[in-house]
Amino acid sequence: MKEDYAILHSYILKLDFNSPAPPVDYLNTTLKKQDCIANQSNEIKLSVEYQKASGLFFVDLNVICHVQMSKNIDIFSLNVVYRGLVAVNFSLEESEIMECLRIRVPQDLYRPLQDIIYSVTKYSGFSPIKLDAYSFKDNRIK
Repeated sequence: MKEDYAILHSYILKLDFNSPAPPVDYLNTTLKKQDCIANQSNEIKLSVEYQKASGLFFVDLNVICHVQMSKNIDIFSLNVVYRGLVAVNFSLEESEIMECLRIRVPQDLYRPLQDIIYSVTKYSGFSPIKLDAYSFKDNRIK
């Protein structure tokens, strides 16, 4: 393999979307205007698993989005695990392999995951969520 790594295949491993009520219920709420501000929290988790039999790696990005109104009224939660099946060049130093698996591959998987989250929330009837750009090198929003 000439490159450091190759993402052989990527796919949605898990997708859970939960909302206690249809979107129209939130439009008809009797709450005061200041209580109708939506708060969104996002959590990004990364896991890497070596598949000894094949010599390949699973790189999983797990994003959990939770949206509530200011009075702790749940609007929806979304949990997506996006998996990449990855081959690495084993002639690299171990530190370089880990950089590929923990920084570069997740960065490549993040863009399609952003699109998935946008689409799921858009077609759920709620306002779509566009995740901010994220740096896996710095573990922070850019």
